[in-house]
This record gives sequence, structure tokens and C-alpha cells, in this order.
Amino acid sequence: MSKFETNVCPLCSKVLKFHKIAGVNVYSCPSKLEAIGFTDQSHYEVEYDKQDSIQHIYVLPFGIDNSSANYRSRIYKAGEAGRKWGFVKEVPRVTATSEDMIRTKLDTLML
Repeated sequence: MSKFETNVCPLCSKVLKFHKIAGVNVYSCPSKLEAIGFTDQSHYEVEYDKQDSIQHIYVLPFGIDNSSANYRSRIYKAGEAGRKWGFVKEVPRVTATSEDMIRTKLDTLML
């Protein structure tokens, strides 16, 4: 069972869609990122199996990964046209709230 929200997207309140990829349960928001190079990429996803749950939050140009096994977040920054993500830093957990609140939190963490 996932330790993250799997019913409703915390960013936009839309109902998450369930699918399986290679035996991993995935819940993703129907809202997609709107930027060049990001085709069919949800702005919120949770994937889980028996060992771990991972939450992916995308607030461009940043991506945030949270793991149920760790109380820290890994922040990534999108490269040109979304082709490559580069690791930025690990920080105390960034929770999935509204997009504006996440942006404010990222601004303070990136100083």
C-alpha cells in the first residue's frame, strides 16, 4: 500500500488514474505538464510495490521525488526541452500541496 495520496491529486484535485507498469502500481494525474519536451508527462505520480512508494511531483523546471523509506526529498532540474534531469540537492521532505506553495518552498530551498 502506498504512503502517499493515491485518490486525488494534491496539486489540482483531479481523480488519479491507476495503471500497472512491469508489476509496479502507478497512480497518475490526468493533468499533464505544459512545456516543450514534456509530452504525456503527468505533474503528479505515485508508484509503489511491496518494498517502497515513490512520489513524483513536477513543478517546472523542477521535479521532486519523495520515497516512503526516506524523509528527505530529492530535487531535480529539467534540462533544455526536458531531455535530461539533473540532480540538484537533497532537502527535508517537500510535501505535495498546492503548486504555488511548492514553488515558494523551492524558491527558499534554492537560495
